[in-house]
Amino acid sequence: MTIGYLLEIPILLAVGLLVGLMVDRQEHFRRGLEIQAETLAQSHRELQEQTRLLLEKETQLRRADRLSALGQLSAGLAHEIRNPLGAIKGAVEILQDDYPPGHSKAEFYAILLKEVERLNDVLTNFLSFARPVTPRFAPADVRETLTALEGLISGQARAHRVQVFTSFHTGPSRVMADETLLKQAFLNIMLNGVEAMPEGGDLAVSTRLRPESTAGGRPEWVEVVFDDTGPGIPEEDQGRIFDPFFTTKKDGTGLGLAITHRIIENHHGAIRVMSQRGKGTTFVVALPLEGAIGL
Repeated sequence: MTIGYLLEIPILLAVGLLVGLMVDRQEHFRRGLEIQAETLAQSHRELQEQTRLLLEKETQLRRADRLSALGQLSAGLAHEIRNPLGAIKGAVEILQDDYPPGHSKAEFYAILLKEVERLNDVLTNFLSFARPVTPRFAPADVRETLTALEGLISGQARAHRVQVFTSFHTGPSRVMADETLLKQAFLNIMLNGVEAMPEGGDLAVSTRLRPESTAGGRPEWVEVVFDDTGPGIPEEDQGRIFDPFFTTKKDGTGLGLAITHRIIENHHGAIRVMSQRGKGTTFVVALPLEGAIGL
């Protein structure tokens, strides 16, 4: 073994150590970059979510401003119209007594009374919109509330040749709610679906549980799904259907879904709509289960 070879050994060892150190540093640097990239990606996702929430809050604030202004206007108009409308109704009822059933003019008085009642219903909606009732929360079972509404809607469903189907989940379904207001909100959606199918169709009402975001978490929300087979809502109108006074119906007031939206929001819930032209519309109402949030 030569002296030169012996001298090369420590040099080779030093080079090997240096290369290993460089590789370790490069690996450490690479892992650091990966961690930074993941941190930036997470920050980006959080920023996107915060931006989405801010835009939602901004939309809700604009809607609230419009509701407040339009509510005050509606209250004033309803008050000014309801009094003379009542006087007209009273006068027609008195004059009607002079024309027994079968008289040629009796049908005109019947038309007058029917139209007065229709206007009175419109005013009632205006007043409900302008002076919303403060919810009185108490435990309520969503399944029982929906079952009670089946009988209320059955007559109109038959008149439109609409079949109503229900399918309820098993498990918790109690929410903290003002049951009267909740019935009003659900009934508005159901009637809206029935009236969207004048030639007949199906209206499916179902419930399901939605778990919290963490895997294996206990259910925090109950969702009520209203699915009709009507003509659907044009895409350009879907963002406006909860706006007050927006309607596509010939005789609609545009307040039913606006009132429904406000009721659900006052119950700390959410409502969304999905629709396709020619395939139908689906409304989904999400409500927190009893005990999920403090009320």
